[in-house]
Amino acid sequence: MTGYSPVEEEEKKNRNKTDFQKDVGSAVGDDGQPVLDDERLREILNELPDIYMLHSKILTELESRIRHWEDSQRIADIFLSRKAEFLVFTTYIGHYDRSMGLLEDSCRASPAFAAIVQKFEEQKPAGERVSFKHQLLQVIVRVAQYRLLLTDYLNNLSPDSKEYEDTQAAVAMMSDIADQVNDSLKHGVSVNFTSERQQ
Repeated sequence: MTGYSPVEEEEKKNRNKTDFQKDVGSAVGDDGQPVLDDERLREILNELPDIYMLHSKILTELESRIRHWEDSQRIADIFLSRKAEFLVFTTYIGHYDRSMGLLEDSCRASPAFAAIVQKFEEQKPAGERVSFKHQLLQVIVRVAQYRLLLTDYLNNLSPDSKEYEDTQAAVAMMSDIADQVNDSLKHGVSVNFTSERQQ
């Protein structure tokens, strides 16, 4: 495998997502009322909780396999066993436009909520600011990162091994999902699933 660490990447992005939910859930405006009600927050995040759970389960299993590599030298099955779960990405993209409309409306209606969104936009290295809407869209780039991880892994396997065949199947599966997600992007923002690995 390469120096790219899926474990570190999962931890960082999952932590950011839960931090945002906690900040919004605990924040109150000048009137003492929550800056955003729970139902509206769920509508904005739509399938993100399901995506978060999927990534968390993959992270946990990757960590376990790395710790006990000598006992079970395989990872392709982690992805193959979750083919149906990965379809959540196409659903997420299908709801993206509506969610972003709700995000904009909520920011206009609640300056306190807008301030939380701005805070998360500014939590990037070297002072770089990335819009919250773009950060939510970048969630789907993980599909490409998984595919690249599996491709790197495949290149270090013996073609005679069962794991080689399973990893080929996993790469093909992730490629199909990436194609489906790209086909679902109807809002003019294109995510390049064939580019170099995106951090």
